[in-house]
Amino acid sequence: IAAVMAKKYKTLKTLGNLNNQIGLPTTLLGLNEKHQAAVVEMGINYLGEMDLLAEVARPDIAVITNIGPAHLEGLKTVANVRKTKARILDFMPRGGAAILNASDPNSAPIIKARGAARSITFGMEVGDVAVVENTLAKNRTGRNIKISWKKNLYPIKLRFVGQSAAINAAAAFAAGLAAGVEPETIARAIGSVRPARLRMAVEKLSNGAWLIDDTYNANPASVESALATMGEFDGGRRFLALGDMLEMGASAQKAHASVAKWARAAGVERIFAYGPMASITAAEAGRLGIGGMEKKSHEALARAVAGALKPGDVALVKGSRGMRMDKVAELVRQMAGGEK
Repeated sequence: IAAVMAKKYKTLKTLGNLNNQIGLPTTLLGLNEKHQAAVVEMGINYLGEMDLLAEVARPDIAVITNIGPAHLEGLKTVANVRKTKARILDFMPRGGAAILNASDPNSAPIIKARGAARSITFGMEVGDVAVVENTLAKNRTGRNIKISWKKNLYPIKLRFVGQSAAINAAAAFAAGLAAGVEPETIARAIGSVRPARLRMAVEKLSNGAWLIDDTYNANPASVESALATMGEFDGGRRFLALGDMLEMGASAQKAHASVAKWARAAGVERIFAYGPMASITAAEAGRLGIGGMEKKSHEALARAVAGALKPGDVALVKGSRGMRMDKVAELVRQMAGGEK
């Protein structure tokens, strides 16, 4: 979104993950008289937190990317996630634009309450801004998508491999439209954006295998999406190295068991688990006919993954930030060979 806005306005953006009650004001303190726009991220962990953030930001355009089972340790239920995220709309001016996900069933009540006059919807095959094509590039380093807006098609070559990058592009496209940026300019801006470190970063190792490093963070939706993306990689076997998904509260065991089902759908041959919750995934994998094993250290996990990889195989490394699965990805690089 910041890349889109920067095509028309002098734009300030959130750096890193400065998205809480300290990070948001810190970001906004960087505003000066030259800035014409600010794109800020707001992260929530408990009921009422959005009020504190939105009171500070008072956005003209609010993007709710999706509503899912994240941060349930504090928010408890998906309904509470929706209630808390939706509060941002109450801090907008009368003419403000809400950018809402028409593909997300959990967002439907917000879309209905908001009304078409004050919102732009986006989604996969649905919404005002719709992704109508979404395929992995042949070189496995990006995606080819087409976005539909008012009966016009805008092809974009994304530099992201994750399937979810397409719907994020649609959200950014809608936000740009709300800000008065021309559609052609928006498409060029989106195509120029490079992925952040540790987020669906794909590289080919010198032994001929592929590594997908998506270790920045994890929740059920992002794990399912990452696995679906790995399922598009053909020609070799598929492996998952999984660390615990944290802050899942009472739903933790069920969520981790579900990962095994998603892995089977993606054609995963074996799951390597690190952490007490990820071990539930490995156990469930065994019941589903997938290989599963638990390792007690980053080093042991990386050694098992690297030892399994052959030319053409692909390994996805994923887990919550607190599990430091980036260490596993780095060790796999060293053990299986660096970038080719």
